[in-house]
Amino acid sequence: MSLAQLQKRHALAAPKGPFLARLLVTNLADVTNAYVYKADIPRQLLESLDCPTRTIEDFIFPTVNYVVVPFKPYSTFAERFRAELVGPQYYSPPDPVDSNQAVPSDPKGEKRECDEE
Repeated sequence: MSLAQLQKRHALAAPKGPFLARLLVTNLADVTNAYVYKADIPRQLLESLDCPTRTIEDFIFPTVNYVVVPFKPYSTFAERFRAELVGPQYYSPPDPVDSNQAVPSDPKGEKRECDEE
């Protein structure tokens, strides 16, 4: 809930929608998986925390779910993790790059001689 409160404080969510709270958790004892905990926090719940006399009957209390994200294959972990964090509606995977195709790099400047300024 504190993640949702922070989003509300900094106006990082849509004015009427829920706050998307996501948390990545790893465990030293589990070297094969990471866990993404997810909850969609209703705006009304945060309003109830600000005003304790407010009714809580006009919203459904959020359920916390989690997804297991295996570390392997390491080369795709970042994309898989990102997709779980932000959800498919906010993330589209990058286009695959053909391994035989050269990827253009940024142009580099010319090296100067020591006595040039």
